[in-house]
Amino acid sequence: MEIIFKRNYEWALAPIKRCVLPLDKENQQLLANNFRWLRAGRRKEQCSPWRVAQSIGWDILSPIDITMKPIDDTALRANENEISEIVSKLGSKSVWNRQGEIIALSDDWLSLYQFRGKGDNWEAMLIPNGERSIEWRLGLSIEIPNDYSILVFQKQWQRSYNLLTGILTSKQLKKMEDISGFSVAIEPLENFKLSRGDVVASILLIPNNTFNHEHRVVDIY
Repeated sequence: MEIIFKRNYEWALAPIKRCVLPLDKENQQLLANNFRWLRAGRRKEQCSPWRVAQSIGWDILSPIDITMKPIDDTALRANENEISEIVSKLGSKSVWNRQGEIIALSDDWLSLYQFRGKGDNWEAMLIPNGERSIEWRLGLSIEIPNDYSILVFQKQWQRSYNLLTGILTSKQLKKMEDISGFSVAIEPLENFKLSRGDVVASILLIPNNTFNHEHRVVDIY
């Protein structure tokens, strides 16, 4: 079984495989021998199911230092000659065309994060999706076997943003590679910063037959 990560741009960061180690028993004993009240017991690292869950899959890293803000967007349908009127009425700072639907933004901070594309043109790293979320292009491509998919998820709750969980098939990943590469959908909930190398999301390789399992519910009295 093989999963291939390709860096499409020199600034991209390859996903990493994380390993969570059991609690340091030497540190536990150090506290027990020298402090009256302080202890290092009852830590989550002692729980093997938690350690395994934190170690599965790969972590997706932020390729840049970035400051994100909540998205104030309005989704519209309009003709090209109506866009200027919409901008005037809403006081929008930028307008994006997403598959025929217009998304007007009250703040244009997304445009700060443009990168030099393969055609030597400036391309948007962050693109509004609607419903206060954005598509974050990470400069990667992912190849997986045809009978597998990847689950994109958030291992730990984040106060600052919601990562939109999703499942991508090998066909969808190939289509993403042809267009813009792998991306995640993220909804900023407050102003926050990420540094290059910070974990943004996680991915897990899963067999497609996972989706076809039958189930039944049995009541036990």
